Amino acid sequence: MAGEPLKHKVLIVDDETINIQMIGNVLREYMSVIFATSGEDALTIARANNPDMILLDIVMPGMDGYEVCTALKSDPATEHIPIIFVTAENTPEDEARGLSLGAIDFITKPFNPETLKVKVLNQLKQLESSARSRPAVAAPPAPQPAAPQPAAAAGKKNSGGKNCHLWRHRGGPIDRRRRRFGVDTGTGKGNPGGHPGARRATAARARRPAGHRRQSRNCAGRQAPGRQFPGCQFC
Repeated sequence: MAGEPLKHKVLIVDDETINIQMIGNVLREYMSVIFATSGEDALTIARANNPDMILLDIVMPGMDGYEVCTALKSDPATEHIPIIFVTAENTPEDEARGLSLGAIDFITKPFNPETLKVKVLNQLKQLESSARSRPAVAAPPAPQPAAPQPAAAAGKKNSGGKNCHLWRHRGGPIDRRRRRFGVDTGTGKGNPGGHPGARRATAARARRPAGHRRQSRNCAGRQAPGRQFPGCQFC
């Protein structure tokens, strides 16, 4: 396998560096090898490197292998990583306990290097097959931008006489009468001190249906006093 990129990464956890060297020499040709010499370091390295497999000793100072396995399987970031115990503990009770905590295999020391290599490689091949057979999850569709709403029509133009245009507005943004004639459009009351047309506008508005506003534009009656146009509220 010389010259081929190493696809997998294995974390070896053992407090004895001689054991780490022995296991690393067996697997280094087939995968990348990282290591930790304590249970606490193993948790930190596993979260940071996301290895494809962990080879875990049981008897260690501080956190033992059982505690490390329990912590790894309780963490959503590391619960998917397969664990193989490689330990000098060889009783059936130890093996049963390790497998019940979520380990996929249990190898006792002293181990046969070829057996260790084959077991690790077989487990990695099974993981690859499972990943290929698992259906891909479709990504959710991207949200579509909302369509722009058409601007509401400002009003409807009606003819109220020569040179006099009457407009019916549905809640226009600004009521020009409030500025020009001193009409309080909020209360419907005219300003007695304003333009004389303000009082006529107030009376005309009281006779109109609720919700409609009328406004005069280009009314010649304002420029030529004495001329009146039918339907113009300012004449």
